[in-house]
Amino acid sequence: MVLSTLSIQSILNATQLDGTAKRVAEAIESARDRAMTLNRNVEVRFYQVPGPDGTPGYREIRLVGAPGMDEALLSPPIILPDRVKLYERNAHSSLLFDPVRTVTPTAPSDEASARVFQIRPDGGTDLPTLSDGGSWSLTFVRFVDAGDELPANHVRLEINPVTGEVFLTKPGG
Repeated sequence: MVLSTLSIQSILNATQLDGTAKRVAEAIESARDRAMTLNRNVEVRFYQVPGPDGTPGYREIRLVGAPGMDEALLSPPIILPDRVKLYERNAHSSLLFDPVRTVTPTAPSDEASARVFQIRPDGGTDLPTLSDGGSWSLTFVRFVDAGDELPANHVRLEINPVTGEVFLTKPGG
């Protein structure tokens, strides 16, 4: 009975990890569609908020109109579930590090600073092209697995900086 409960929990955790990465990928694809439809830049912002253990991490994603247009939210914020977090290491989640811009609050009512990139009306991004021609990335892991080593169970979201296309990959998949 205990073994089957652990197996079910493992399946649920993997499903939540996959589902969260897919939801973020779909939101970025939606931002790309919005930028092309509106013929304006759309920002994708990653905010740090406390996780289940109280430690801040990039756990909230917002799509907003770029500066110069209505900066209203274009969709409800995505808040990562407690069991999922972004693996905050540059080699695996480059979107959370330089040269991705940081937007600092300008008024006391603003939230914390955010890591930001823009999607342009042509569908591409304002992210620099990488020297190896690769993609920018975010890596999703289970909260309990977020140690120093990348766990085997993870999902990687990649964004092509030129085309803005989004891809999801998993180890062995």
